[in-house]
Amino acid sequence: MIENSVVVLDIVRFGISTRWEMQIQQLQCPNTITDLMLKGPFAFFRHQRHFTSTTPQTTLMEETLTISFPMGWLGALAFPLLKLDMDSMFKYRHNATKAYFLKQ
Repeated sequence: MIENSVVVLDIVRFGISTRWEMQIQQLQCPNTITDLMLKGPFAFFRHQRHFTSTTPQTTLMEETLTISFPMGWLGALAFPLLKLDMDSMFKYRHNATKAYFLKQ
């Protein structure tokens, strides 16, 4: 993966399949990864990850999602549902990542 490369994802949520085209906007290993949605279900979507070494064995990852909904305020009504879904997804990813590294 390199900066400006495009990743195509087919994502199924709530029984609905959507195709996302994401551009790797910033790749500054090992500190920052930012991807930007080029095509997908949102008016705007950027996902930033910042990694900070806290000890020789641990790393803190901080994420920032910047999202604009389609259809203005009407689309924003879906925010509570989206937040619950994303919180669940990130919790699952955190637990799976932790389990993977702890078994090594």
